[in-house]
Amino acid sequence: MKFNSGSEKLLLYFVLSLIAATLAIWSISFFLTKTICILLFSVFVLIVLITFIFLFNRRIIKPLLGLKDAIIKLGEGRYDIELPVTTHDEIGALTESFNTMARQIKEKTTELQLERFGRMRSVIDGEEMERQRLSRELHDGIGQLLIAIKLRMESLLYQDGKEIKNSIQELKKYFDQIIDEVRRISNNLMPSVLEAFGPAIAFRNLFADTEELSGLKIHFEAKGDFDNLDKKIKTYIYRLTQEALSNIVKHSQAREVWVNLKLKNDLLTLVIRDDGKGFNPETAGKEGGNGIHNMRERASLLKGQITILSAPGKGATITVNVPIIFTDDRNQNFPRG
Repeated sequence: MKFNSGSEKLLLYFVLSLIAATLAIWSISFFLTKTICILLFSVFVLIVLITFIFLFNRRIIKPLLGLKDAIIKLGEGRYDIELPVTTHDEIGALTESFNTMARQIKEKTTELQLERFGRMRSVIDGEEMERQRLSRELHDGIGQLLIAIKLRMESLLYQDGKEIKNSIQELKKYFDQIIDEVRRISNNLMPSVLEAFGPAIAFRNLFADTEELSGLKIHFEAKGDFDNLDKKIKTYIYRLTQEALSNIVKHSQAREVWVNLKLKNDLLTLVIRDDGKGFNPETAGKEGGNGIHNMRERASLLKGQITILSAPGKGATITVNVPIIFTDDRNQNFPRG
């Protein structure tokens, strides 16, 4: 018979000790009185019992108390704990399991911290890039127009009646350009057309502006009724599309882009495909840019899935599937374009 556990071995030692004591007392019982035999037997049993308790405490109770203290420290966030495995019984297996669990918790915690750091960095980088973009637009657009207005108004002091009238007409044009520029900047920050007319119209406006600025040819197709989509879904899908187009313009060297937006059976699907130079999706997000990371993050926040298929020289296809959430205001009738 084979005994594997520490408790079984201790129990065996205890039984064997009692048998040995019984045999020893029996062997000398012929030379001692009955009272002395009983006394000797009791003393021997007491010694064996104390030894058994000591060994039981050392082999089982003490390691369990150590495990309890280690679990408390683990719950306090001290993940560097590793208990020594001194036995090969159940206690040793339990200790080894605890060490494995502690290592896994430490690894997962480190991964979560790195992911949280990455998200915070993306948010901060995104905010900084948006500030820089706004600064350039305000300086190059509105700033230049205001300077032109200032110079034109100063020149009015030295003009006669007819020239003043012509200058006022020019000033009116400048003010119209400023109004258009403010509307454009505001629309880039949060397009009002997205809320008023829905994603399809907002996308067409976005693609028209992108075509004008970049020279891309964008083919767009929309299927489904997008009026009652949740506001967060509309905004995030719009931002995700903006991010994808920005990456295409900056990096892909594409000439044409195909965008398909479809709502069917409570699933919103966005597919963006280009004929650019392509890239490796596994390494693209690790080479310094946050574009792909931001798109994955937006899809994750919508409880959606994003798939990016690409290879060098073969363009890229981005597919986003989002389970839709309808708002309570289903009966609202927004203007249609």
